[in-house]
Amino acid sequence: MHRESPLQHASKPGRFGLAGGAPGVTFTVLLPLTLVSVIARKGKAKAVKDALATLRGAAVMWAGPDQYYVKGADAAALKKKLGDAASVIDQSHGRVVFRIEGPNA
Repeated sequence: MHRESPLQHASKPGRFGLAGGAPGVTFTVLLPLTLVSVIARKGKAKAVKDALATLRGAAVMWAGPDQYYVKGADAAALKKKLGDAASVIDQSHGRVVFRIEGPNA
């Protein structure tokens, strides 16, 4: 699947502010990004947490009680792994992740 940034029509790459020297802040949109929302079903919180702990090559981030975001996982494979223990929804099309870095960030 080809993913496009929701900001593709609004953002303008380039340098802004002072014309010389090293930039104080660098702002980057991270693409492509796969982000999956996982919500444990009633009574399945421990099973979901334990299954997510076994993932390799993906980052699991807490999003609320019994809810997680999983970055870098395939939604279909994750749904198969979790079965009926959780609701699994691909959120990749509706989220933007930025990296903000530099000495003045």
